[in-house]
Order: sequence, then structure tokens, then C-alpha cells
Amino acid sequence: MTNDTRLKILVVATEVVPFAKEGGVADVIGSLPKELAALGHDVRIFLPRYGTIDRAYWALRPTGVMRTLYMAGFDQTVSILQTTLPDSPVIVYLLDHEWFFGRHQRLYLGLDQHDELGSLHPV
Repeated sequence: MTNDTRLKILVVATEVVPFAKEGGVADVIGSLPKELAALGHDVRIFLPRYGTIDRAYWALRPTGVMRTLYMAGFDQTVSILQTTLPDSPVIVYLLDHEWFFGRHQRLYLGLDQHDELGSLHPV
């Protein structure tokens, strides 16, 4: 593949196997980027760093990038961590913010569950 045909692809997802999985989307996002990279494309993944994603186990490294984002009505400072998708060259970026993503239970809240801001979230 030449540089003219090589694509730069950023996949943004809420779940990726093997880091976080609730449904079938995680399986697709965990495998499709590997196949695209095998074709010669530059593929990267972006997802939240949930509390269940262990920093040491996945060798998460700080990128040094910190940004202030407007989320849920407030300016929030987030940092970006980095690792790779196992058995591939695919770089994985994880948005790190303990208050929003640090919970250790299910990724998605149920119909009767409220988040830290008191907002009701459907599944």
C-alpha cells in the first residue's frame, strides 16, 4: 500500500474488546481495526477509561495531553492515556476522568439508575 492509498482512521467507541464489553459492538471494534491495520492503514481507537480498565495490567501510559472539555454543564479537565490493542499495531487512546468514567460496575446505567449528576439514563 502506498502513502497515497493509506488511510488514517480514528474509531471512537464506548466499548472495545478486550478493555470493556457489554455487547456485540465491543467485539466489532476490537477486531475491525486489526484487520484495517493489516491492510496497511493507520488505525487508532478512542474510548473512555472506565474504572474496570486497570492502568497497570494494560500498561496505560500518559500522553501528556490534558484538555478542558465542556461536559454535563461544567468545564472538566481530562487526560488522555495510551496503549495498544493486543497483538496489533493499533494505538488505543483512553479518555481519563474518574468522576465521569471511574465506576466499576456496568458501563451503561439502567432505566432506573441515575448518574452522579442525578440524570436518568436509558439503556
